[in-house]
Amino acid sequence: FWREGQSCLLASITLMIGFSSLCFSEFGVARSFGIAMVFSMFAGVLGDLVLLPALLRQFPDFLNQRGTAADRRPQITVQGAVSAAGIALAMFLPVNSVAASNVTSVVTSGATESLEDFARLAGKSLFAKDERVEVEMTNVDADGEKEVRKIELSRLTVKKGNKVEQKILARILAPKSLRGTSVLTVTDGESQNRWIYIPSTKQVRRVVGGDDAGAPILGSELSTEDLNLSQVDGAKARISSRKGGTVTVESRIASKESAYSKCTADFDEKSRLMQVARCDDRAGTPFKKITIGGYKKFKGEIARPTEMTIENLKSKRMTHIRFSDQKVNSGLKPSMFTPEALKD
Repeated sequence: FWREGQSCLLASITLMIGFSSLCFSEFGVARSFGIAMVFSMFAGVLGDLVLLPALLRQFPDFLNQRGTAADRRPQITVQGAVSAAGIALAMFLPVNSVAASNVTSVVTSGATESLEDFARLAGKSLFAKDERVEVEMTNVDADGEKEVRKIELSRLTVKKGNKVEQKILARILAPKSLRGTSVLTVTDGESQNRWIYIPSTKQVRRVVGGDDAGAPILGSELSTEDLNLSQVDGAKARISSRKGGTVTVESRIASKESAYSKCTADFDEKSRLMQVARCDDRAGTPFKKITIGGYKKFKGEIARPTEMTIENLKSKRMTHIRFSDQKVNSGLKPSMFTPEALKD
């Protein structure tokens, strides 16, 4: 409200005050005109701030019910730019999906390794203190139309006493309408703070409020929930099978707020790196398929994927993600992850 509604309210109040001077005119026609305009402006501001938002919330596709397929694509907003910082977690998706399930892990009958042990060993090849990568996202509609998004991501892990603080910086390189927009996210496991820099205003401001769990990231098929470990909190997870060099982990998600009811992931048994993940919706229907590949080794044993594909099995949309110019443990400084640094 205070971002869009405030300007509308102040403009309407200013006009009402201006026209109200006519209400005291000795000329009857002018007085009637002033009263009519004041009432009209008051009705207009009620419609703008109360009726219109309610209609758009009830009928979200009202403005996009006509036009081409391209016109109906998910549009990029400032909030979408904020959500873009979440894609940084995709670099750690392989270990996150397993490690988050440790609380209720179940050992397969006869297996020599528990899920908790499997996750711990997988983490050794995925943990890095800092890293930087360029991400190219290509969104493909069901009709074959494509659009490309590019962002530069940097991450730094800082230990503060008993807490571990994660600092993630995302700079949008494309499309042109969002180029230069930067988002800084700082989390310590208990709280999360965000700041955003918008080139058109040349100001850094703090972002209040979280993302919609189902919100698409930069118009892609990757949602904020896909990269949010809270979706599997309390999930019942188990190693469901080990065969042909593949370990399959199954997680049944209890939270009713999640878009998913079950997720399964296939890991290479030797490298313990994720290859494919599949998620069902709340009705048990196949919803998404995530394929990760092209792993490269950095600094000895640290592994990072170079490509990822997210398929929406319902809408037939697809997002291809390519990671390039990856640098791991390159000595990034905390001074690079401050609100003031967003303007650089």
